[in-house]
Amino acid sequence: MDEMQVDRLVVAAIAPLGLPLWKGVCLEDILPDCYLVYDSDGDTPELYEGDRDIGYSFSRRVHLYIKNWLDPKDIPKIIRKQLRQFGFTISGPAYEIPAKEGYTHIVVSAYI
Repeated sequence: MDEMQVDRLVVAAIAPLGLPLWKGVCLEDILPDCYLVYDSDGDTPELYEGDRDIGYSFSRRVHLYIKNWLDPKDIPKIIRKQLRQFGFTISGPAYEIPAKEGYTHIVVSAYI
């Protein structure tokens, strides 16, 4: 599996939510009230044969940005469920980080 295949899996897993999704950063001039961004959290060799890597672990973070919503916790649960269905392992609980412009920013981390 390579990085592009992993990115396609993320998109396929998240698409059923029907929310706008971008890699890296939202490309809209006017931000939607709810959207998703995914990025790499580092790709690391997992299997070794002599002095060369023969397998990798690909980590991705899915960032949920949601405006003026007090309890968006059901969406991260759905994101985790969707990622699991596509073979990802969730690497920890969803966590909230400071956001700008009145958005709640929640991150889900996973690897495959």
